[in-house]
Amino acid sequence: VHNVRGVNKLSYVFEVEPSRCQIAPRGHVYATVSFSPLSMQNFSGLFEATVDGPTLATTPTKNLSFEVSGEGHLPRVSVIRPATRNKQGQPLFQFRKLLLGRQECHQLALLNNGPLPCRVDLDLIDPDSCYSVIPAEDTEAVMNYDNNNDDVRHPHTASLMIDIGKTATFTVKFVPNAVQQNTANIKISIVNNQYEDTLIQLVGEGYQ
Repeated sequence: VHNVRGVNKLSYVFEVEPSRCQIAPRGHVYATVSFSPLSMQNFSGLFEATVDGPTLATTPTKNLSFEVSGEGHLPRVSVIRPATRNKQGQPLFQFRKLLLGRQECHQLALLNNGPLPCRVDLDLIDPDSCYSVIPAEDTEAVMNYDNNNDDVRHPHTASLMIDIGKTATFTVKFVPNAVQQNTANIKISIVNNQYEDTLIQLVGEGYQ
């Protein structure tokens, strides 16, 4: 594959395998063209297949050539709920002031509004152990606990795949255990897109 535009000369986003082959008379082979974009832009190239060696004048050969193209994308997810933002522009869960032992729940909703399926990791950073994240019935997620095996622990609070145009929902629960303000965060990380990590702030307070 000869790259003709849209890519640095030192890098190749298109590769063909095998790059050389021998075809028996009246035979055929399959070649695979792979595309590995280096940035979010359009790429184009020219695929050329040429015949090596001498050819007969009575049977001239023609080179096979056609254009190949692709577009680089990154997976992305938007936080639909909570809609409230703090002063830094981050999503915010503001819980009411609660009596110790009482609870309040809010819904966290993540929408895949990009062109690719997304693998998403959620990490609850909760120094006071007052908050919990629970997937909705229609959301399949791998949690950091396993109800069938107490010895199993996963590296993230929750991990899941979100298909294109789909929404994943979780319940975020606050149960105060001390007379104080409780602040925590939920970090939303998109696998293969380190540019769009999101931090959701959780604020609540307990009294007695």
